[in-house]
Amino acid sequence: MLPIIICEDNRIQREKIKELIKQIIAKEDYRFEVVLSTDDPGIVLNLVNSQEDFKGIYFLDVDLHNEINGIKLAEIIRKKDFSGHIIFITTHSEMSYLTFKYKVEALDYILKDNFDSIRSKLAECLAYIHENYNSLGQKQSVLTLKQDEMVINIPFDNIMFIEASPNAHKVIVHEENRHTEVYGALNELESKLDENFYRCHRAYLVNRPKIREINKKDRIIYMQNGEECLASFRSIGGLVK
Repeated sequence: MLPIIICEDNRIQREKIKELIKQIIAKEDYRFEVVLSTDDPGIVLNLVNSQEDFKGIYFLDVDLHNEINGIKLAEIIRKKDFSGHIIFITTHSEMSYLTFKYKVEALDYILKDNFDSIRSKLAECLAYIHENYNSLGQKQSVLTLKQDEMVINIPFDNIMFIEASPNAHKVIVHEENRHTEVYGALNELESKLDENFYRCHRAYLVNRPKIREINKKDRIIYMQNGEECLASFRSIGGLVK
């Protein structure tokens, strides 16, 4: 489910935009959800910073009557969520050039001239994002990790299992012929992986299609590449099923 964030300082317009978006989502059955509607850019940034790899859709007014305007807010968001979809909704058409100056890569710039046109533009934006989101989901089953100054993309299908590292705040990703140690936590990574990954132990996440066999008595999982990982007493039954 892709979260939608609305930041608009006019309460009536904010509620109207929120309602229009919810109507479009319900009609088209998109896997989007409005999780925040506010006039405070600080609350938006708190949400974006609450997760290591936050990805969202942002509908931002340019003039928020705040020390952080919509353009500046978008610039900060873009540094954290480089693949997020940013759409400006405003009466200030003359400020559209600023989206290029600050390199926020806005998807669209919707003018608040009348709500009929806003509805159609919102529908166009959400349809584009839906199509793009689905195609990415089909083509990109990858885990994105940060290692020092590098960003590493590992296809889900390459991963045997992931274990908690003896080094604090790190995990080790086991591929067939490679181990990669990165900063992170198993709970955080578990939310990014698909249904093939199973939390078999507090220290292990295993990719089920990569299992060769399971020793239920000793609670040892043997992987296709010859490596082993452990299963807890409570999880072994669910894993076997």
